[in-house]
Amino acid sequence: MVTSLQWIGNNTANNTVITSWWDFGHLFTYEANRPVTFDGSSQNSPRAYWVGKALLTSNETLSVGILRMLASSGDQAPLTLDNYTNNTGVSAQILTDILGVNKTQAITIMTTQYNLTQAQAQTIVQYTHPDNPTPDVLITSSDMVQKAGWWSYFGSWNFTSNNGSNYQYLASEMNNTTVNNKTLLIGSNAVVAQANGTNGTSAGIVDTNAITSNDTQTTLNEISNELETGNGSLVIQPHTLTIVNNNTVTQTLVSNSSEYSILLINENGTYIGVAMNQQLENSMFTKLFFEGGAGLTHFKSLYGQPGVMVWGVTY
Repeated sequence: MVTSLQWIGNNTANNTVITSWWDFGHLFTYEANRPVTFDGSSQNSPRAYWVGKALLTSNETLSVGILRMLASSGDQAPLTLDNYTNNTGVSAQILTDILGVNKTQAITIMTTQYNLTQAQAQTIVQYTHPDNPTPDVLITSSDMVQKAGWWSYFGSWNFTSNNGSNYQYLASEMNNTTVNNKTLLIGSNAVVAQANGTNGTSAGIVDTNAITSNDTQTTLNEISNELETGNGSLVIQPHTLTIVNNNTVTQTLVSNSSEYSILLINENGTYIGVAMNQQLENSMFTKLFFEGGAGLTHFKSLYGQPGVMVWGVTY
């Protein structure tokens, strides 16, 4: 992390803002000599919602619009909107609707759908769509995998019920095991993926106790058969199976009714399996940290160290 921050300090403009989850904000400021979106003294602000939403959303233009707003004007847009609407939930919905579109569209949405005046809309877009946005870098790091429950909780905040949803990742290194002439990829913390079955590639989430039972071979046979047929009580079929194979990403819908998804990362024969709530399967954090930014157009990989990635943000 320190090496990455030193790289930022030596290779970015002095006014570049660093965005990430708040925990290391003071360290970012010290080592990179750059301002940050938020830290331990500002994590109780609207920024917790907006940074969480930027990581949780599957909408890339919304994510970069959030980052542009926060880097350029901080809390000015949501606070000003609150003065207009007297309703924080409505203010958040307005910003969600406009941050992923261009300035002209944003003004039209505010004046026609939310009845803001032209002058009010013009004021807001100065904060959300500035002509000269402040440069911004985003850090995604391994500690944020375990902190997903927090950033997803705030990023999914419901302003009517006044709560959020806690979504999680479960990651495991995978070992190759051949059962019934099929290859199973077994993770010690219950992520199981089957490749090269007669019905193609499939996957499942299996309770750890099933893998560590006394009769391991019998259990693996059951897992193999249930993955093959999609039936049985041992295997929870995922919503989607996403495979990252040397920077190529393919995603297959497995079960519309499942609450969970599986990501399988193959890097030169070494496998990592990630089980997650399905709400995380196409999140910006998943696409950036686990999938290396494949398919994204507004995030550019600038620098990386094991467990730390620095992304340039273009608008």
